[in-house]
Amino acid sequence: MLRTDLQWLVLCMLAVAGGASGGDAAGNPADTLAQLAKASSAPEAAQLKEPYLQLQWLRLMGEAACPKRVHSNAEKQIRGKPSAPLSDEEKARLKTWFEAKPKFRERFLLAVNATDDHLPDAARVALKLHEKFPKECETLEALALAFAVVWDDEGMLRRLNAMCVPELRQKAPATCTADAAFGWYVTNLPKLCPWFKNTPWRLLTYVAADNSEISEREWVFKLYPAFRNNLGTVYSEIKYDLSKIRDGHGKIGGHEYDLANVKEYGGVCRDQAYYARAVCRAYGLPSYMATAVGNAGTGHAWVGWVVNETPQGYKLLSHGRYESSKFFTAGIVDPQSGRLILDYLVGIEAKGLSDESSYDDAELYYRVSEESADALPAQARLDLCIAAVRKNPYHRAAWLAIGEATAAGELPRASAEAQWEFLKAKFKEFPDFTFSMLSKFSRMFKTAMEKYNFYEVGSKWFLGLKRQDLVARLRIEEIDMCVAENRKDIGVQAALAGMQECAGEGAEGAALAKRGVELLREMKQPQLAIKPLQTALAKMPRTSMNKISPHWKMMMELLRDLYQEAGDTKKADATTAEIEKAEKSAEKAI
Repeated sequence: MLRTDLQWLVLCMLAVAGGASGGDAAGNPADTLAQLAKASSAPEAAQLKEPYLQLQWLRLMGEAACPKRVHSNAEKQIRGKPSAPLSDEEKARLKTWFEAKPKFRERFLLAVNATDDHLPDAARVALKLHEKFPKECETLEALALAFAVVWDDEGMLRRLNAMCVPELRQKAPATCTADAAFGWYVTNLPKLCPWFKNTPWRLLTYVAADNSEISEREWVFKLYPAFRNNLGTVYSEIKYDLSKIRDGHGKIGGHEYDLANVKEYGGVCRDQAYYARAVCRAYGLPSYMATAVGNAGTGHAWVGWVVNETPQGYKLLSHGRYESSKFFTAGIVDPQSGRLILDYLVGIEAKGLSDESSYDDAELYYRVSEESADALPAQARLDLCIAAVRKNPYHRAAWLAIGEATAAGELPRASAEAQWEFLKAKFKEFPDFTFSMLSKFSRMFKTAMEKYNFYEVGSKWFLGLKRQDLVARLRIEEIDMCVAENRKDIGVQAALAGMQECAGEGAEGAALAKRGVELLREMKQPQLAIKPLQTALAKMPRTSMNKISPHWKMMMELLRDLYQEAGDTKKADATTAEIEKAEKSAEKAI
């Protein structure tokens, strides 16, 4: 529906009531946002901006409620308590600053997230930096924004940086203040990565999250006196210390846990990742430490960092993610929100932020859709989310909302199919995300055969990307769908095909094998699983890091049980002996 000029004029007058300073909004900007969204299938982002800024200002002043989000138990342990409201004196200082710098006022109010940030403390951090570095905050405006949304919760920041490093949890390390950390980048700006000044603030949160002492950063510059794109590869300079696997302390035990001692005495993968992350951040490279479990069932840690490959834009790189162990995804913590996320999401965001302006517009669409949810009909919310991904196709949260709407039957099939094809075209580099959306979009189909064919096409797509782990997970979903739709016959086909396709996979392949055997037993055809299991086991590693693979063992036990059910006790006994032999061999190696 197109808005008439008269409608637009009236809504504009409501939106800008109170002036550009954001200090004295007339009326309710939340109502204005809802009216704008209802009056058009997709209002221009510029039309939503000023009333949203007014709403954010009221939240900052404590005059409007912030939207609430339920945090997981893990997130609750990371996040700190909400901060005290701004004092009258702080409000006056902030208003004076914003009136003098309206562009920064806009960027700040759009950057702070009323769901995740402690708004008063974010403002306090920004005020402190501005008063100490007035000129530099203009030069490094994006960095100032990143510091504001990260340092609003110093307790979370300390816990975030100590995660996965026992030495940092056992004895709280000395840290610097926000202004000292900001000052480091101000002082060393000529030495930092060439694109540092222009890096979007969302990526710079992975720089601002560094709270290590200045002496540690100075040590980095002495050892590595010049910037280079592949700084994360210093991960491999840390000697791997097997003794730390055995006793938990290693050669560094008894020494201060700092970069110099990690370099001298070595460590395990988490120490390598911690070291490389610190080196990258010292030079202004957005960086994080990732942790995961590979297909052999063992834990691992590596480093990820973002570079600017102009004209292609920002790109996520990593080092220490060993391809042979198939560490496809890893867990990290978002430094702004404290949310536990998967590392590939940083790659998606980096891709989207290669066009920061359109990403900002997409974020605005999404926030209005979420924060005005109670006042909007489902279609209006959905229109805003579709507008977000059409503005910038890499806005993940908007895609998730579209997926949920599709699953709920709110999106017509023709539109859902168009969105799915658009998603696949844009996310070839990020198959994990496409997979996360697949089950939601499968619900646009009504019959079991339509859904089955959709999964079959998806299976071939992921196989073409050499992501058998995703194929295994897809096949499990497909089997469950077939069972739910009373089509176990085609579910058996999916199980047998999947067990052949995913031979050698770890946790995903083992889970698929178990599910497939369960179904075949229900269908009184368990013997059909024997050959696929044999194929899978022939390609699956038995051990990793001198430990027996739990996935190999589980699948061997499945095969043994199938031999017993088939009455072949000789093969069943041989399989048991093979398991025992592998376990003894692993024990000797330890």
